[in-house]
Amino acid sequence: EPVPPPRPGVPLAAQDRLRRTTEILRLHDTSGASVWAAHGHARRAAGPAADRILDRLCAVTQTTVGALAESCALRPDSPELLTLLDELYRVRAVDTAP
Repeated sequence: EPVPPPRPGVPLAAQDRLRRTTEILRLHDTSGASVWAAHGHARRAAGPAADRILDRLCAVTQTTVGALAESCALRPDSPELLTLLDELYRVRAVDTAP
């Protein structure tokens, strides 16, 4: 079965609830950088906070953007946080929850 194409992203704010929808696989490439994969898509986890964000997301099934940011010592509008969440949303590793 082919890998589904990424879907369009959505703007996320501190109060938005996120639900992890699949396992997020993590490994390190030959340079030691973190790489994550979900639903057949793999991306390099850019930035020093990426490992903290991924650790927290893999430990819970639901959270808010604000709670995730706080647990990672980031602001909810941090570009590093929002960029990673957008990538994860687009490949359907996380979804918004009511």
